[in-house]
Amino acid sequence: MEDPASGALHTVRGEYREVSRPDRLVYTWAWEEQDGSSGHESTVTVSFGRVADGTSVVLEHTGLPSVESRERHGRGWEGCFDSLRRNVLAGGADRAGGRPTFTTNKGKGESR
Repeated sequence: MEDPASGALHTVRGEYREVSRPDRLVYTWAWEEQDGSSGHESTVTVSFGRVADGTSVVLEHTGLPSVESRERHGRGWEGCFDSLRRNVLAGGADRAGGRPTFTTNKGKGESR
């Protein structure tokens, strides 16, 4: 990932913990440190559900180490969803009969 302010590149690593097609993905998330080691590990769960006109996508990011980290990750995920929404709509999702629904829920001490 590239930091838009500084242009610095950041690497995330993780492992899939659950792949339940077509409903859910669960994977670990850890930023790579400058020395190549993994930083704090958290968990991302992405759930897919049918809605009247397509598919809903709900992302939950748990186990973040601080409120500041939760807020930064929340902004990052919202940016990802905004980009995905723009690109999916630009790619003709409406022609296929569905409009994408992307949701980030924020809870206590967790970015969802």
